Amino acid sequence: TVVIEDCKLTVVVAEVYFVAQEYTYNGQNQTLVVKAFNSSHEEISDGTISYSESNVKKDAGEYTFNVTLVHPTYGTVSEENVLIEIKKANLTITLDSQTKVYGDTDPALTYSVEGYKDGELTLTPTRAKGENVGQYAISVEYTNNNYNISIDDDAKLSITPAPLTITINNLEKEYGEKDPDFAYTVTGAKFEDNITCELTRESGETVGTYEINTTVENANYDVTINKGILEIKPANLTITLNSQTKVYGDTDPALTYSVEGYKDGELELTPTRVKGEDVGEYAISLAYTNPNYNISITEGAKLTINPLDISNSAVVTVLGSDFNLDATNGEAITPSVEVMLEENTITTYSLAYTNNNVVTNEATITVTFNGNYTGTKEVKFAISQYGQATIDGEALVNQFGVISEFTKKLPTEIN
Repeated sequence: TVVIEDCKLTVVVAEVYFVAQEYTYNGQNQTLVVKAFNSSHEEISDGTISYSESNVKKDAGEYTFNVTLVHPTYGTVSEENVLIEIKKANLTITLDSQTKVYGDTDPALTYSVEGYKDGELTLTPTRAKGENVGQYAISVEYTNNNYNISIDDDAKLSITPAPLTITINNLEKEYGEKDPDFAYTVTGAKFEDNITCELTRESGETVGTYEINTTVENANYDVTINKGILEIKPANLTITLNSQTKVYGDTDPALTYSVEGYKDGELELTPTRVKGEDVGEYAISLAYTNPNYNISITEGAKLTINPLDISNSAVVTVLGSDFNLDATNGEAITPSVEVMLEENTITTYSLAYTNNNVVTNEATITVTFNGNYTGTKEVKFAISQYGQATIDGEALVNQFGVISEFTKKLPTEIN
């Protein structure tokens, strides 16, 4: 503004002020400028603005310049310490959550970046230490003065249980024996973990199958247990029946036996035999079952009933009788006998005669016992001639009789 008063020239410089422009870091060189405005807040666009130093800048920060405006109207206007700021860019780093199985190596810890202006950002996230099953915080450290950095720190590395298989061996034993040592195999252990198990089985000692099982408490593993079986097999049991003898008429002896392989103390059995009391052989047998044994019972045992020797106890009586015989031909006289044993009549015997032809006055009968009896006994008898029988007046046979030496019975008279 030019004012002329009283022929004097007064130059009044109009008010000029400078306004710095706003900038945000963009990874590139930026030319920082200020704009000049008059008192009416109108931009002074024609004129030249110079800076005390290069106004081309890249990094975020505050830059101070001495600024000078040269303008045909406003003249030369300067201002010192004009502040121009390149603001920091916003940078967001989002860490990705990850999972792995216990014992595996860590997966790559990844992330995403939003707002980075300088190409590709390479970071090295880390996680909290630990290898057991659980969650471990993932973090990253990054500083850069050109950015307002926001890091999402909710990411976790989750370690999940590893599969672990325990296979229990199948075993067997014989009834009555001690349990064998239980054994198992482990598949899937990590880090040389020493997985130990205490194996137990279902209770019971009789023949059958019993489950072998275990429990494993380890949070680092998802445990699968393949159960085992203990099979108790029958033991071998041999029963040998003993043959026995007795004499006819006696009571049976005890039917005895021997046992091999019995595991339960003393085995008491009751053998039986085929019924009968006459002389002969009677099979001895035994019925015994026990699911805990493979039972073998020997066959062939017998109770043999032997004949009773009655040589000294039997009473033999020659029965008196009459015979019509031809003495000239030396025919034999064969009287019958009666055999008594106590009050019983014995009928099982055979007779043999000695000197029993009609010309002998003393004869012998040998009684040989058979059937349920054995032994021999001799008895003597006398032969007496009584006369001669005639038929139609003709002499045909001589008439003889037997006198028992033992009973002294006279023979019946012959008429």
